[in-house]
Amino acid sequence: MTRNGCSTNRRSASEQESLGLEDCVDFGQYDLGQAKLLEKMPKPQYCRFVWKAGGTGIQASKPTIDRHVVQSLFHRWIGIIIPKLQEMNPQHRFNGKRRSARLRHWGITLNNPNERGPRHNGIHLFEKDPLAGLLGCDFEAAIGEGSLFHASILSSHGLERPGFAEFSKAVYQLTFNNIFQEFANMNSISLKPESITHLHLASCINSLLINDRRLYLKKCILILDAGCGNGKLISYLTSILGHLQPNKDFVIHGFDIVDHGVQRDGFIGETVGMLSILHPHIDWSKRIHALSADDSWNFNTEDFDFILSNQVLEHVADKQSFFRNINAKLVAGGYSVHLAPLKHCIQEGHIFIPFAHRFRSFAGLCGYISFMSRLGFGNFPRQSGPNGVTLKDWSERHADYIYFWTNYATESETLDYCRKNRLRADFRFSLEFYTSKLREIFKLGPKYVYRYRDRGFFDLFIIKLLRYISSVTLVCKKDNTY
Repeated sequence: MTRNGCSTNRRSASEQESLGLEDCVDFGQYDLGQAKLLEKMPKPQYCRFVWKAGGTGIQASKPTIDRHVVQSLFHRWIGIIIPKLQEMNPQHRFNGKRRSARLRHWGITLNNPNERGPRHNGIHLFEKDPLAGLLGCDFEAAIGEGSLFHASILSSHGLERPGFAEFSKAVYQLTFNNIFQEFANMNSISLKPESITHLHLASCINSLLINDRRLYLKKCILILDAGCGNGKLISYLTSILGHLQPNKDFVIHGFDIVDHGVQRDGFIGETVGMLSILHPHIDWSKRIHALSADDSWNFNTEDFDFILSNQVLEHVADKQSFFRNINAKLVAGGYSVHLAPLKHCIQEGHIFIPFAHRFRSFAGLCGYISFMSRLGFGNFPRQSGPNGVTLKDWSERHADYIYFWTNYATESETLDYCRKNRLRADFRFSLEFYTSKLREIFKLGPKYVYRYRDRGFFDLFIIKLLRYISSVTLVCKKDNTY
């Protein structure tokens, strides 16, 4: 059996002739590329019966034309031999339901869109990306045939001519131990995001890093989180970006407004303390900054490659000043990515009452919140019992929050703010935010690389629908060729 990349070629041989084929064995990181003599395996001695649900079984040691009628009646009981390396009858395939090569090729094909960068294939990422590298390994669970390991591979790890038990142990040591070691070197920090919004922003940064030539060649990437809050987004970006782009150094800063009514007093100190515990090798007291609403962003002498915000834009009162500071702190060719709802959105995401953010009159807003709460909308039915809050007090309190501390803008107003401050703006990754949410619902796993292509005309129409559902992704670039 010759294994070359992902394809498998077989040569028939009689049951009695010895295996004298010279071939190359390629397995993951042990690419020897040398001619080896494969020895004939001894006759297997241990068999057991197993129950196979559904399908017609074929006895491994009998040709297809010599099946007995008794075997047809009891075809659900089939005998399988525990070792993978065994004699095979040349008149028919070993397993009547062989599908390993096709499934393995299908798995690699599905993995290709999630590759970490250009010209990276999933089979060759075992050292740097162990989960993707597993697709290149030959794990044949309940399939029937497996890879042929030469004794020289195992002898390099101290195992000379092993039996089946030692063979299985060696396979385990050569594969899974590397994976555990990979994750043990990550300071025990989970790569699971706190929210789908964190995953989406990380995927946006990773996609822009891969597809922008200037950023792709740059070694050190500076990122600013505008409105960092509790710092969980900064912590996640510190972990995941270093894993996705191990050849780059990421320096992440953050700031928040301390005189805004959204955050409680002393939250900046809590954020610094939490980040110092999770990432002790970084001095976060120099990277997390407290500003007032009227301050300029002059806390760092260097300009940033990325400026992010997560559910912040709808709280910014002076958006003109906000985008002016973005233009001042972005490097030429830098990107600004913002995930936030627009004024068109039907559901108000803070109190979960539809159209509550559309009211300009305080009395009208307070009465509307009270009326919708009586109908069962919002959080009042859950909070009234344990807290003992009356409907009047609850409605007035949340009306103050919406009236004073939110400032939703329409699609056209948002694009005008960007244009007036010399920023190219579009909503290119808005659709990917919703597809990431669907992948999470259907347990398909995260996607860290978005397809980067010119689809501005398509985004112009799709945003007309997405803006009514939930948040959209505003992408700005500091660039001007005229």
